[in-house]
Amino acid sequence: MKSSARNIQMTSYDDLFSVGGAVGTTGEKVQEIALGELFPFKGHPFKVLDDEAMQEMVESIKIHGVLVPGIARPRGEGGYELVAGHRRRHALELSYLTRDEQKELLGVMGELSAVPSLEQARRLKKYSQEGRLGRDVMDAVLTEEREAPVQVTLRKERLKQYFPRSYTQAQMEEVIFSLLETWKKNNNSVTE
Repeated sequence: MKSSARNIQMTSYDDLFSVGGAVGTTGEKVQEIALGELFPFKGHPFKVLDDEAMQEMVESIKIHGVLVPGIARPRGEGGYELVAGHRRRHALELSYLTRDEQKELLGVMGELSAVPSLEQARRLKKYSQEGRLGRDVMDAVLTEEREAPVQVTLRKERLKQYFPRSYTQAQMEEVIFSLLETWKKNNNSVTE
């Protein structure tokens, strides 16, 4: 039996990841698209959360740049629909800023070494739409104190020693929150 592996043609790394390089025989290619040309994918099934994973991605992009480009497809009415990559530097929200505002924001981000969170990007968009977005507002929004998300992970191995084997996750949560409620009542000054 002859191997068909000889018939496989590989696309070079340079062709795959250089701007304008061909990716395949179907006409797909990696290219730069202006943020103003990107539009949301209606009915997108995933939620974009400004969570710990988002902050890790922001830090990774600061260090390494964007390693995986977003995926967009042409829209019939013009521009491109963002199919994958909705979390990249909240570009969709920032795409509503004017070109001059985008350039100004890029400069402010560079000076402050800061990237706006999704909530901040939405506020910048709102200020832009109201005609109130200037360098001072950008600076104020990007330098404000952000509350770090609180995430507590309770390890199964540690919890097992406190609950009977027959307890379900829901039962364990019920007990834990009941105990926390009691603790809160006894230490009410802590939460005030």
